Amino acid sequence: MINENQIEKIYQFLDTYVANFPFSGSILLSQRNYPLISAAYGEADRSFNIKNQIDTSYPIASLSKAFTCMGILLLHQDGKLDIHTSANKYLPSFARIDGRILLHHLMSHSSGLPDYRLAKGEKLSEIFTTPIQKENWVKLFLKFEPMFEPGKMFSYSNPAYYLLGMVIEEVSGLSFGEFLQKRIFTPLGMEHSGVDDPTQVIAKKARAYDMDDGNMIQAPFTDARNFYPQGGLYSTVGDLTLWLKCLQNQSLLNENLQKAMFTPYVPAGKMHNNHYAYGWHILEIEGNIVYGHGGFHWGYRSHIEHYPEDDTSCIILSNNGFQDLMKISNPILEFLRGKELKLPIKPNPIISDGKPYLGSYKSGEFEIKLWFENEKFWMKWGQSPSHEVYPTGEGKFHHAHVDEDYTIRKSKDGKLILAGCEQVEQF
Repeated sequence: MINENQIEKIYQFLDTYVANFPFSGSILLSQRNYPLISAAYGEADRSFNIKNQIDTSYPIASLSKAFTCMGILLLHQDGKLDIHTSANKYLPSFARIDGRILLHHLMSHSSGLPDYRLAKGEKLSEIFTTPIQKENWVKLFLKFEPMFEPGKMFSYSNPAYYLLGMVIEEVSGLSFGEFLQKRIFTPLGMEHSGVDDPTQVIAKKARAYDMDDGNMIQAPFTDARNFYPQGGLYSTVGDLTLWLKCLQNQSLLNENLQKAMFTPYVPAGKMHNNHYAYGWHILEIEGNIVYGHGGFHWGYRSHIEHYPEDDTSCIILSNNGFQDLMKISNPILEFLRGKELKLPIKPNPIISDGKPYLGSYKSGEFEIKLWFENEKFWMKWGQSPSHEVYPTGEGKFHHAHVDEDYTIRKSKDGKLILAGCEQVEQF
C-alpha cells in the first residue's frame, strides 16, 4: 500500500496538471479495493457551472466492449451458445456474415471485418445524429468482405461488436440493456451504469465538450443508441471499480472462462507486448501484466488500467473529447513503481521555421495537415477541427492548448512520418 506522502505527491501532480492543461473529469486510483486517489476536476455542465464530482456519470465509449464480452461469456457459461461456433448460428437472418467467423473472432478483433468505412466526404458524427435501425446499420457497415482469413491477425472492428450485441439479444430474448442490468449491473451493485439513451434523463451525466482553436465548444451530438454494444454504455469511476473487483474475485464467471477473458489471443501492437483478449488489451509493462482499454466518443474519453499482481487500478473518465488520459495515468502508475513523479509543465517553444515539415501526411484515406498561417503553425487531423501548434525541437511540435506533442521522424528511405502517416505533399 502506498503511503500518505506518495498520495500527497499524486494530488500535487493532478492539481498542477489541471492548472496547466484543461482536463475535465473524474479519477479513481485504488489498491485492493481501497481508494487511494479520488478526485474530480472541471465542469460537468459549463452552461450552469456544475462541477464534475466523483459520482458524475460519463459515456465510457469502448470500455463498453468488455461488458459485451462478459455477456457473451455468461451465455456460454449458461450453455446457451458456444464462443467457438460460427457467429451466423446466433445472428438474425439479415445480419449473416462469412460463416468462418466465430464468436471468438468477433470478441478478439480477429474476424477480419473492417471498422467503419465511409464514402469520401461522409462523417460518422453526421450519420449517427439519429438512431439507425439494426437492418440499416448492417447495410451501412457490414456489407464488406473480411480483409483477411478469420483468426490470422488483429484489426479493430466496432461493427464486429455490434454483431455481438445482436447475438446477446437473439440468444437471451432480452434487450442488450435489460440483459446487462439483470446479469451484470444489478448483481455487482453498479447502480449508476447502463445503456446510454438520449431520450432518458440520466442522473449526474456530464455533457460533452471539445475544443476548437483553444475555445471550448459543445461536441457534436450523436445518438448513443447507435453504439450500444461497442461503445454505448455510461458509468462512474466508482461503478467501474466494482466491475474490476468482480473480475478479480470471479464473482460472475467460473475460473476457466475468467481465464479465457484475459488470454492474450492476437498481437495488437509492438509497444508493451500488446495483445488483445476479450474486450481487453493485455500488456506487459516492466515485467508486470496489465489489463487495459481506452475509449473515445465525441466529447468523451475513458481509460482503465488494472495490475492484477498487486490489485492496483486506475480509472479516468472525461467529458473533454480532446484529452489524452494516458498523459495523466502513465506518470502516476510509473511513480507507484518507483519512478520519479515530475510535475507537468508546458514545453517551451523554440524559434524554428519548420518549413521542411509542413505538408500533407497520409495513411490510406486518413490525412494530417501541418501548415503555417498568420505567423502560427496549424495542424488538422482527419475531420477534426484545426488547432494551433508550436515547435519545441527539431521535428517536434506541441499543441498550443492541450497536453499533446507530435514528433515527425524520417523513415529509412528518407520519408517524413507523422503518427504513422507519410508526407505525400510539402506546403
